[in-house]
Amino acid sequence: MSGAFDSGPQTILVIQLGTKSTGPRHAVGITKALLEKNIPVTLLISKNFSETNSHLVDTNVLRVMSALNTYTNKFTLIGRILKVKALQNKFMEILNENKPTLIILPMQHFLDPFLFRCISKFKLDNEVVIVSFVHDGIAHPGDSRLLNWCLMRFTKYYSDLVVVMSNFVAQRIRSITKKPILKIALPVDLGIDSFQESGILGLRKQNQILFCGRLVKYKGLKRMSESWEFIQKEIPDANLVVAGEGKNRLIQGYFSELRNVQVINRFLTNAELDKLIQESRVVALPYDEASQSGIMTKAVMFKTWYVVTPLEGLIEQNMLLGGGSISEDMTSRAFAESILKILRHGEPGNQESNDKINWQSQLEIILDKVGEIINEPKRGY
Repeated sequence: MSGAFDSGPQTILVIQLGTKSTGPRHAVGITKALLEKNIPVTLLISKNFSETNSHLVDTNVLRVMSALNTYTNKFTLIGRILKVKALQNKFMEILNENKPTLIILPMQHFLDPFLFRCISKFKLDNEVVIVSFVHDGIAHPGDSRLLNWCLMRFTKYYSDLVVVMSNFVAQRIRSITKKPILKIALPVDLGIDSFQESGILGLRKQNQILFCGRLVKYKGLKRMSESWEFIQKEIPDANLVVAGEGKNRLIQGYFSELRNVQVINRFLTNAELDKLIQESRVVALPYDEASQSGIMTKAVMFKTWYVVTPLEGLIEQNMLLGGGSISEDMTSRAFAESILKILRHGEPGNQESNDKINWQSQLEIILDKVGEIINEPKRGY
Protein backbone atom coordinates (compact mmCIF):
# COMPACT_ATOMS: atom_id res chain seq x y z
CA MET A 1 0.00 0.00 0.00
CA SER A 2 1.39 3.43 -0.88
CA GLY A 3 1.85 6.11 1.75
CA ALA A 4 -1.77 7.11 2.27
CA PHE A 5 -1.73 6.08 5.93
CA ASP A 6 1.94 5.52 6.66
CA SER A 7 2.73 8.83 8.39
CA GLY A 8 1.02 8.16 11.73
CA PRO A 9 -2.47 7.62 13.14
CA GLN A 10 -5.22 8.66 10.80
CA THR A 11 -8.96 8.26 11.22
CA ILE A 12 -11.46 6.98 8.68
CA LEU A 13 -15.19 7.56 8.97
CA VAL A 14 -17.44 5.08 7.12
CA ILE A 15 -21.01 6.37 6.71
CA GLN A 16 -24.08 4.37 5.71
CA LEU A 17 -27.53 5.47 6.87
CA GLY A 18 -29.56 2.71 5.23
CA THR A 19 -31.57 0.54 7.61
CA LYS A 20 -31.53 -2.66 5.56
CA SER A 21 -30.25 -4.38 2.41
CA THR A 22 -26.77 -4.20 0.90
CA GLY A 23 -25.54 -0.75 1.97
CA PRO A 24 -25.05 -1.55 5.68
CA ARG A 25 -23.42 -4.87 4.77
CA HIS A 26 -20.89 -3.07 2.58
CA ALA A 27 -20.20 -0.58 5.39
CA VAL A 28 -19.64 -3.37 7.92
CA GLY A 29 -17.38 -5.26 5.51
CA ILE A 30 -15.26 -2.18 4.83
CA THR A 31 -14.97 -1.37 8.53
CA LYS A 32 -13.95 -4.92 9.39
CA ALA A 33 -11.28 -4.90 6.68
CA LEU A 34 -9.88 -1.56 7.91
CA LEU A 35 -9.67 -2.87 11.47
CA GLU A 36 -7.76 -5.90 10.21
CA LYS A 37 -5.26 -3.43 8.71
CA ASN A 38 -5.01 -1.71 12.13
CA ILE A 39 -6.32 1.55 10.69
CA PRO A 40 -8.42 3.64 13.12
CA VAL A 41 -11.99 3.75 11.87
CA THR A 42 -15.46 4.75 13.04
CA LEU A 43 -18.59 3.30 11.47
CA LEU A 44 -21.57 5.67 11.45
CA ILE A 45 -24.69 3.60 10.93
CA SER A 46 -28.44 4.03 11.31
CA LYS A 47 -29.65 3.41 14.86
CA ASN A 48 -32.41 1.19 13.49
CA PHE A 49 -29.88 -1.04 11.73
CA SER A 50 -27.64 -1.27 14.80
CA GLU A 51 -30.57 -2.25 17.02
CA THR A 52 -31.88 -4.97 14.71
CA ASN A 53 -28.63 -6.40 13.29
CA SER A 54 -25.92 -5.91 15.91
CA HIS A 55 -25.96 -9.63 16.76
CA LEU A 56 -24.77 -10.36 13.20
CA VAL A 57 -21.84 -7.94 13.26
CA ASP A 58 -18.25 -8.79 14.18
CA THR A 59 -17.53 -7.78 17.79
CA ASN A 60 -14.53 -5.68 16.75
CA VAL A 61 -16.77 -3.69 14.41
CA LEU A 62 -19.32 -3.17 17.19
CA ARG A 63 -16.64 -1.46 19.28
CA VAL A 64 -16.16 1.28 16.67
CA MET A 65 -19.81 1.65 15.67
CA SER A 66 -21.71 4.89 16.28
CA ALA A 67 -25.46 5.06 15.69
CA LEU A 68 -27.33 8.04 14.26
CA ASN A 69 -31.05 8.21 14.98
CA THR A 70 -32.58 8.27 11.49
CA TYR A 71 -35.88 6.44 11.01
CA THR A 72 -37.70 3.15 11.47
CA ASN A 73 -40.57 3.66 9.01
CA LYS A 74 -41.96 6.31 6.66
CA PHE A 75 -43.70 8.14 9.48
CA THR A 76 -40.58 8.51 11.63
CA LEU A 77 -38.69 9.46 8.45
CA ILE A 78 -41.04 12.39 7.89
CA GLY A 79 -40.51 13.48 11.47
CA ARG A 80 -36.76 13.23 11.09
CA ILE A 81 -36.76 15.32 7.90
CA LEU A 82 -38.89 17.96 9.63
CA LYS A 83 -36.24 18.06 12.36
CA VAL A 84 -33.32 17.81 9.96
CA LYS A 85 -31.35 20.50 11.82
CA ALA A 86 -31.04 18.20 14.85
CA LEU A 87 -29.79 15.40 12.56
CA GLN A 88 -27.23 17.74 11.01
CA ASN A 89 -26.07 19.03 14.42
CA LYS A 90 -25.51 15.48 15.66
CA PHE A 91 -23.63 14.58 12.50
CA MET A 92 -21.47 17.69 12.85
CA GLU A 93 -20.63 16.63 16.42
CA ILE A 94 -19.50 13.24 15.15
CA LEU A 95 -17.32 14.85 12.47
CA ASN A 96 -15.67 17.23 14.95
CA GLU A 97 -15.18 14.48 17.52
CA ASN A 98 -13.54 12.01 15.11
CA LYS A 99 -11.70 14.50 12.88
CA PRO A 100 -11.53 12.01 9.99
CA THR A 101 -8.92 12.41 7.27
CA LEU A 102 -10.92 10.08 5.03
CA ILE A 103 -14.70 9.71 4.72
CA ILE A 104 -16.05 6.68 2.85
CA LEU A 105 -19.68 6.50 1.69
CA PRO A 106 -20.07 2.86 0.51
CA MET A 107 -23.54 3.27 -1.00
CA GLN A 108 -25.62 6.32 -1.81
CA HIS A 109 -28.66 6.86 0.41
CA PHE A 110 -31.56 9.31 0.21
CA LEU A 111 -30.58 10.90 3.55
CA ASP A 112 -27.10 11.76 2.24
CA PRO A 113 -28.14 15.15 0.76
CA PHE A 114 -29.02 16.34 4.27
CA LEU A 115 -25.42 15.63 5.32
CA PHE A 116 -23.78 17.32 2.31
CA ARG A 117 -23.78 20.75 3.92
CA CYS A 118 -22.10 19.39 7.05
CA ILE A 119 -19.40 17.61 5.07
CA SER A 120 -18.80 20.71 2.96
CA LYS A 121 -18.49 22.87 6.09
CA PHE A 122 -16.14 20.37 7.72
CA LYS A 123 -13.90 20.36 4.64
CA LEU A 124 -13.36 24.13 4.91
CA ASP A 125 -11.28 23.72 8.07
CA ASN A 126 -10.05 20.14 7.80
CA GLU A 127 -7.90 18.14 5.40
CA VAL A 128 -10.18 15.28 4.42
CA VAL A 129 -10.66 13.10 1.35
CA ILE A 130 -14.21 12.12 0.42
CA VAL A 131 -14.66 8.75 -1.31
CA SER A 132 -18.13 8.08 -2.73
CA PHE A 133 -19.27 4.75 -4.13
CA VAL A 134 -21.66 4.98 -7.08
CA HIS A 135 -23.50 1.78 -7.90
CA ASP A 136 -25.69 3.21 -10.69
CA GLY A 137 -24.93 6.20 -12.87
CA ILE A 138 -28.59 6.92 -13.67
CA ALA A 139 -31.97 6.32 -12.09
CA HIS A 140 -33.58 3.05 -13.14
CA PRO A 141 -37.31 2.97 -13.97
CA GLY A 142 -39.24 3.43 -10.73
CA ASP A 143 -36.34 5.15 -8.95
CA SER A 144 -36.43 8.86 -8.12
CA ARG A 145 -34.75 10.95 -10.80
CA LEU A 146 -34.68 13.96 -8.46
CA LEU A 147 -32.89 11.98 -5.75
CA ASN A 148 -30.43 10.62 -8.30
CA TRP A 149 -29.75 14.17 -9.48
CA CYS A 150 -29.08 15.32 -5.90
CA LEU A 151 -26.73 12.41 -5.22
CA MET A 152 -24.86 12.92 -8.48
CA ARG A 153 -24.53 16.63 -7.66
CA PHE A 154 -22.76 15.71 -4.40
CA THR A 155 -20.53 13.29 -6.26
CA LYS A 156 -19.64 15.97 -8.78
CA TYR A 157 -18.87 18.80 -6.39
CA TYR A 158 -17.77 17.24 -3.10
CA SER A 159 -16.19 13.85 -3.75
CA ASP A 160 -12.45 13.58 -4.24
CA LEU A 161 -12.66 10.02 -5.54
CA VAL A 162 -15.57 8.15 -7.11
CA VAL A 163 -15.52 4.37 -6.74
CA VAL A 164 -17.49 2.24 -9.20
CA MET A 165 -17.82 -1.50 -9.64
CA SER A 166 -18.04 -1.81 -13.41
CA ASN A 167 -16.68 -0.09 -16.52
CA PHE A 168 -20.31 0.35 -17.53
CA VAL A 169 -20.95 2.72 -14.59
CA ALA A 170 -17.53 4.37 -15.01
CA GLN A 171 -18.48 5.47 -18.51
CA ARG A 172 -21.63 7.11 -17.20
CA ILE A 173 -19.83 8.90 -14.36
CA ARG A 174 -17.17 10.29 -16.71
CA SER A 175 -19.91 12.28 -18.43
CA ILE A 176 -20.87 13.85 -15.09
CA THR A 177 -17.59 14.69 -13.34
CA LYS A 178 -13.89 15.14 -13.97
CA LYS A 179 -13.04 13.81 -10.51
CA PRO A 180 -10.86 10.66 -10.38
CA ILE A 181 -12.81 7.44 -10.97
CA LEU A 182 -11.61 4.11 -9.60
CA LYS A 183 -13.07 0.77 -10.58
CA ILE A 184 -12.99 -2.10 -8.08
CA ALA A 185 -14.68 -5.50 -8.01
CA LEU A 186 -17.88 -6.01 -6.01
CA PRO A 187 -16.59 -8.15 -3.11
CA VAL A 188 -17.98 -11.62 -2.53
CA ASP A 189 -17.50 -11.08 1.23
CA LEU A 190 -20.45 -8.89 2.23
CA GLY A 191 -19.35 -8.46 5.84
CA ILE A 192 -22.11 -10.06 7.94
CA ASP A 193 -22.42 -13.66 9.04
CA SER A 194 -26.17 -13.93 8.53
CA PHE A 195 -26.29 -17.61 9.44
CA GLN A 196 -25.77 -16.71 13.08
CA GLU A 197 -29.42 -15.74 12.77
CA SER A 198 -30.81 -18.52 10.57
CA GLY A 199 -29.06 -21.49 12.18
CA ILE A 200 -29.41 -24.43 9.75
CA LEU A 201 -28.72 -24.20 6.03
CA GLY A 202 -31.40 -25.38 3.64
CA LEU A 203 -30.96 -28.51 1.54
CA ARG A 204 -30.50 -28.00 -2.20
CA LYS A 205 -33.75 -28.46 -4.10
CA GLN A 206 -32.87 -29.82 -7.53
CA ASN A 207 -35.58 -28.11 -9.59
CA GLN A 208 -36.06 -24.89 -7.62
CA ILE A 209 -35.47 -21.57 -9.38
CA LEU A 210 -35.12 -18.40 -7.31
CA PHE A 211 -35.98 -14.90 -8.52
CA CYS A 212 -35.24 -12.55 -5.64
CA GLY A 213 -34.38 -9.05 -4.56
CA ARG A 214 -36.22 -5.78 -5.01
CA LEU A 215 -39.16 -6.72 -7.24
CA VAL A 216 -39.57 -3.74 -9.54
CA LYS A 217 -40.38 -3.71 -13.22
CA TYR A 218 -36.86 -3.19 -14.59
CA LYS A 219 -35.71 -6.33 -12.76
CA GLY A 220 -37.40 -8.30 -15.55
CA LEU A 221 -40.68 -9.48 -14.03
CA LYS A 222 -42.22 -9.91 -17.47
CA ARG A 223 -39.23 -11.85 -18.81
CA MET A 224 -39.24 -14.11 -15.74
CA SER A 225 -42.95 -14.91 -16.05
CA GLU A 226 -42.68 -15.64 -19.79
CA SER A 227 -39.55 -17.73 -19.25
CA TRP A 228 -41.31 -19.74 -16.58
CA GLU A 229 -44.02 -20.78 -19.02
CA PHE A 230 -41.33 -22.26 -21.30
CA ILE A 231 -39.62 -23.99 -18.37
CA GLN A 232 -42.88 -25.46 -17.07
CA LYS A 233 -43.65 -27.06 -20.43
CA GLU A 234 -40.27 -28.82 -20.40
CA ILE A 235 -39.99 -29.67 -16.69
CA PRO A 236 -43.48 -29.73 -15.09
CA ASP A 237 -42.21 -30.47 -11.57
CA ALA A 238 -39.90 -27.43 -11.49
CA ASN A 239 -40.87 -24.72 -9.03
CA LEU A 240 -40.19 -20.99 -8.95
CA VAL A 241 -39.78 -18.88 -5.79
CA VAL A 242 -40.36 -15.15 -6.32
CA ALA A 243 -39.07 -13.47 -3.18
CA GLY A 244 -38.66 -9.82 -2.28
CA GLU A 245 -40.37 -6.52 -1.71
CA GLY A 246 -42.53 -4.98 -4.44
CA LYS A 247 -45.97 -3.76 -5.42
CA ASN A 248 -48.36 -6.65 -4.88
CA ARG A 249 -50.58 -5.75 -7.85
CA LEU A 250 -47.60 -5.72 -10.20
CA ILE A 251 -46.21 -9.03 -8.94
CA GLN A 252 -49.57 -10.82 -8.93
CA GLY A 253 -50.24 -9.57 -12.44
CA TYR A 254 -47.24 -11.49 -13.72
CA PHE A 255 -47.22 -14.60 -11.52
CA SER A 256 -50.65 -15.30 -9.98
CA GLU A 257 -51.86 -17.56 -12.83
CA LEU A 258 -48.64 -19.55 -13.28
CA ARG A 259 -48.19 -23.09 -11.94
CA ASN A 260 -45.71 -24.04 -9.20
CA VAL A 261 -44.90 -20.46 -8.25
CA GLN A 262 -44.45 -19.36 -4.64
CA VAL A 263 -44.54 -15.59 -4.06
CA ILE A 264 -43.01 -14.10 -0.90
CA ASN A 265 -43.81 -10.40 -1.26
CA ARG A 266 -42.01 -8.70 1.63
CA PHE A 267 -38.58 -7.55 2.63
CA LEU A 268 -36.40 -10.56 3.44
CA THR A 269 -33.81 -10.56 6.18
CA ASN A 270 -30.24 -11.36 5.16
CA ALA A 271 -30.63 -14.81 6.70
CA GLU A 272 -33.88 -15.55 4.83
CA LEU A 273 -32.44 -14.47 1.50
CA ASP A 274 -29.20 -16.38 2.00
CA LYS A 275 -31.10 -19.53 2.92
CA LEU A 276 -33.26 -19.32 -0.21
CA ILE A 277 -30.17 -18.84 -2.40
CA GLN A 278 -28.38 -21.77 -0.77
CA GLU A 279 -31.27 -24.19 -1.21
CA SER A 280 -32.09 -23.26 -4.86
CA ARG A 281 -30.64 -24.94 -7.93
CA VAL A 282 -30.51 -21.75 -10.00
CA VAL A 283 -30.76 -18.04 -9.18
CA ALA A 284 -32.42 -16.14 -12.04
CA LEU A 285 -31.54 -12.52 -12.85
CA PRO A 286 -33.71 -11.64 -15.89
CA TYR A 287 -32.97 -7.91 -15.62
CA ASP A 288 -33.89 -5.31 -18.22
CA GLU A 289 -31.26 -2.95 -16.81
CA ALA A 290 -28.38 -3.43 -14.36
CA SER A 291 -24.94 -2.08 -13.51
CA GLN A 292 -23.89 -4.97 -11.26
CA SER A 293 -25.64 -7.30 -8.85
CA GLY A 294 -25.11 -8.19 -5.22
CA ILE A 295 -27.31 -11.24 -5.79
CA MET A 296 -24.63 -12.67 -8.09
CA THR A 297 -21.97 -12.41 -5.40
CA LYS A 298 -24.27 -14.01 -2.82
CA ALA A 299 -24.98 -16.88 -5.22
CA VAL A 300 -21.24 -17.47 -5.57
CA MET A 301 -20.87 -17.49 -1.78
CA PHE A 302 -23.26 -20.46 -1.58
CA LYS A 303 -22.11 -22.13 -4.80
CA THR A 304 -25.50 -21.70 -6.46
CA TRP A 305 -25.39 -21.26 -10.22
CA TYR A 306 -26.97 -18.09 -11.61
CA VAL A 307 -28.31 -17.07 -15.01
CA VAL A 308 -28.24 -13.44 -16.14
CA THR A 309 -29.33 -11.45 -19.16
CA PRO A 310 -26.51 -10.19 -21.46
CA LEU A 311 -26.20 -6.70 -20.00
CA GLU A 312 -22.78 -5.07 -20.11
CA GLY A 313 -22.38 -4.66 -16.35
CA LEU A 314 -23.49 -8.22 -15.60
CA ILE A 315 -21.26 -9.71 -18.30
CA GLU A 316 -18.31 -7.84 -16.80
CA GLN A 317 -19.13 -9.04 -13.28
CA ASN A 318 -19.60 -12.62 -14.45
CA MET A 319 -16.10 -12.59 -15.96
CA LEU A 320 -14.72 -11.87 -12.47
CA LEU A 321 -16.96 -14.27 -10.56
CA GLY A 322 -17.10 -17.11 -13.10
CA GLY A 323 -20.08 -18.75 -11.42
CA GLY A 324 -22.95 -18.38 -13.82
CA SER A 325 -24.36 -18.39 -17.34
CA ILE A 326 -25.35 -15.57 -19.66
CA SER A 327 -28.38 -15.99 -21.90
CA GLU A 328 -27.71 -15.69 -25.63
CA ASP A 329 -29.98 -12.67 -26.00
CA MET A 330 -32.62 -10.68 -24.13
CA THR A 331 -35.58 -12.80 -25.21
CA SER A 332 -37.58 -14.80 -22.69
CA ARG A 333 -37.00 -17.93 -24.73
CA ALA A 334 -33.21 -17.58 -24.60
CA PHE A 335 -33.31 -16.90 -20.87
CA ALA A 336 -35.47 -19.97 -20.29
CA GLU A 337 -33.13 -22.13 -22.36
CA SER A 338 -30.16 -21.07 -20.24
CA ILE A 339 -31.99 -22.25 -17.11
CA LEU A 340 -33.21 -25.44 -18.78
CA LYS A 341 -29.65 -26.40 -19.75
CA ILE A 342 -28.70 -26.41 -16.06
CA LEU A 343 -31.79 -28.33 -14.96
CA ARG A 344 -31.28 -30.94 -17.70
CA HIS A 345 -27.53 -31.32 -17.84
CA GLY A 346 -26.11 -29.77 -14.67
CA GLU A 347 -23.89 -26.77 -14.12
CA PRO A 348 -21.49 -26.14 -17.03
CA GLY A 349 -18.49 -25.71 -14.72
CA ASN A 350 -17.18 -25.72 -11.19
CA GLN A 351 -18.17 -22.71 -9.13
CA GLU A 352 -15.39 -21.61 -6.84
CA SER A 353 -15.57 -18.37 -4.87
CA ASN A 354 -12.76 -16.01 -5.84
CA ASP A 355 -11.14 -15.40 -2.45
CA LYS A 356 -9.20 -12.44 -3.85
CA ILE A 357 -12.44 -10.49 -4.41
CA ASN A 358 -12.89 -9.37 -0.81
CA TRP A 359 -12.87 -6.06 1.00
CA GLN A 360 -9.26 -6.45 2.11
CA SER A 361 -7.99 -6.63 -1.46
CA GLN A 362 -10.32 -3.95 -2.79
CA LEU A 363 -9.45 -1.54 0.03
CA GLU A 364 -5.77 -1.89 -0.88
CA ILE A 365 -6.69 -0.49 -4.29
CA ILE A 366 -8.80 2.32 -2.80
CA LEU A 367 -6.23 3.38 -0.21
CA ASP A 368 -3.45 3.41 -2.79
CA LYS A 369 -5.51 5.82 -4.88
CA VAL A 370 -6.32 7.94 -1.82
CA GLY A 371 -2.59 8.14 -1.14
CA GLU A 372 -2.02 9.52 -4.63
CA ILE A 373 -4.73 12.14 -4.08
CA ILE A 374 -3.32 13.17 -0.69
CA ASN A 375 0.17 13.53 -2.13
CA GLU A 376 -0.94 15.77 -4.98
CA PRO A 377 0.82 19.14 -4.45
CA LYS A 378 -2.31 21.13 -5.30
CA ARG A 379 -4.13 19.73 -2.25
CA GLY A 380 -1.48 21.13 0.10
CA TYR A 381 -1.23 18.04 2.30
